[in-house]
Amino acid sequence: MHAFQFQVQFQNRSTMLCPRVGQAVRATGLVRLQARHIITPATPGSSVHATRTGVSMFHAFPRMASGPRAVTSIHAFLLPTLKQQCACLGTATSALARVRTARNRNAKAEETVAPTTSTQSQYLKSKDDEDNSLDARLDRSQLATLDDKPTQKYVAKVFREAGSTVGVATAAAVGSMVTGLMVSPFIPMLAGLVPLFMFYQTAPGTHSTAYRYGLVGTFAALQGMSIAPLVSVALAVNPMLIPMALGGTVLVFGGASLAALLAPRQSMLRFGTILGGASAVLFGFSLLAIGQYTFMGAVSPIFFNFTLYGGLALMCAFVGYDTHRIIEDYKENSPDPLRHGMDVFVNFIGIFRRLLYILLMRDE
Repeated sequence: MHAFQFQVQFQNRSTMLCPRVGQAVRATGLVRLQARHIITPATPGSSVHATRTGVSMFHAFPRMASGPRAVTSIHAFLLPTLKQQCACLGTATSALARVRTARNRNAKAEETVAPTTSTQSQYLKSKDDEDNSLDARLDRSQLATLDDKPTQKYVAKVFREAGSTVGVATAAAVGSMVTGLMVSPFIPMLAGLVPLFMFYQTAPGTHSTAYRYGLVGTFAALQGMSIAPLVSVALAVNPMLIPMALGGTVLVFGGASLAALLAPRQSMLRFGTILGGASAVLFGFSLLAIGQYTFMGAVSPIFFNFTLYGGLALMCAFVGYDTHRIIEDYKENSPDPLRHGMDVFVNFIGIFRRLLYILLMRDE
């Protein structure tokens, strides 16, 4: 607040009134004054006006005598009103102070909240960056479940079982080609469904190990016999097709397994029903192709391409699904290395058969 001084001049005499007269008059709105304005009556007995403001006061002085009595009359006229206005001014000043205090408090709160919000945004952004980092993704992936030795040993045992089954199928294929006991590939392929179905009805606690191994060996031998004619044709066309198909199978199988390991944990297990339905559709198309070949001597390109390329994509999807299921079954205390090894073998032989077909068609 500005300090005002009111000076009244009358007939070449002046006197100082209340030092806060200017503030009081300004608060009442009677005049708009600035510091050290002089109130001077225009003529004796006329209404008082503020010089340099052009706004007249609303009160008029009564006609006064000249000399000191005039000053006394002015005091008697102004002081009661000025006391009331000073009281009102004090109340208004207190209210204004409270408003300013509240404004300052809100401004400080906004200044405090702004950095807090900014800091929170930066924290959330950094947290998102951490969640999307390579280490965070690896921690959430299926690969993180292989950090303990028992799980690693179990997975190695499963692949040893699958490797043994591949060895049995290879021996059966070589024996068929050497002895010349090769039959139509459809016969051992369909016959192999019997031991496969019987094997999946067994469990380690309900059936003997010898019985289960017998079913696995029978299925592997029949699969080897079914693939022997295709291998024989490939060797006649280009002997390098066999190692190329075998190397391609290893790469595709390894790539699908690695992709499954880098995927979030158990994310592939939800596709089990979809993959089962797709397998049923593929099996139906395969039966239609076999029937068409048996009765017509040729297979429709639609059936052939669907079973070839669609089957290859389905086998790759099954590799990812089985990778997750092998690990999760072990984590849930239901290990069955022989069953899991059979799953790996079925995927491997399915990919190898289809890649060999594709390479053979390319060379022909």
